[in-house]
Amino acid sequence: MAEAANDFDSADAGSIVKTTPLVDEFTIARHRKINRAAWSPLTWLWTGMDEVALLAGGPSLANHSEEIEALYARGVKIACVNATCAWALRHSMWPTFEVVLGARETNAKFTHPPYPSTVYLLADQCHPSVFTDLDKTRTYWWDSREIRGGSTVTLCAIPILKKMGAKIIHVFGFDSCVVGNDVHHSYPQPENDGEPCAWVEINGEGFLMTMWMIAQVEDFLVLKDGWEGVKVYGDGAIAHLLRS
Repeated sequence: MAEAANDFDSADAGSIVKTTPLVDEFTIARHRKINRAAWSPLTWLWTGMDEVALLAGGPSLANHSEEIEALYARGVKIACVNATCAWALRHSMWPTFEVVLGARETNAKFTHPPYPSTVYLLADQCHPSVFTDLDKTRTYWWDSREIRGGSTVTLCAIPILKKMGAKIIHVFGFDSCVVGNDVHHSYPQPENDGEPCAWVEINGEGFLMTMWMIAQVEDFLVLKDGWEGVKVYGDGAIAHLLRS
């Protein structure tokens, strides 16, 4: 339910909203130490990375299944974040990459059971259980402090894929808004149920957004100018921002 009506001024986007960490810094430092000792760091410059379809978890993802399937049919690699791997598999598409950022132990559900041939790109701050039972030849950590991304996994996945060599990134489900009956993801994610929301006006159109969604839009405004070749699909807040 909306708490307040706000005007979103892109001119103020230089000050990125920082959300309250879900895991304390001491625990995150411990995760980093464990993961770095046991797993290999991500190396950049991969082959065949000219074009990638990145599946974010927003509600509009389901509206673009045919477009994503067409990209996949012509050989475009599929990169997923969190639970969108399962969404891709339900649509008979095998994910090439899965990116996970969060440090909570509950994120282990995103990588289990492991998918054969999928390459896991996991933040060094992830809970060690996220790495458990994954193939060491297809699992890599990246430093969540060094990637010039934002506060969400999609905002980190974009610069990771760019650094790996992707020239064109088609981004689906990158909505940053709540739709319909409080739908915040394209799949059930009870951790985000019941979060406080606000109506936010972006260039003449209103969107219902949680606090982390507002932070995501502000982060995107700061970062987007350095992201050539990124196309955001749908009618969510970020796609509207780019169109207007």
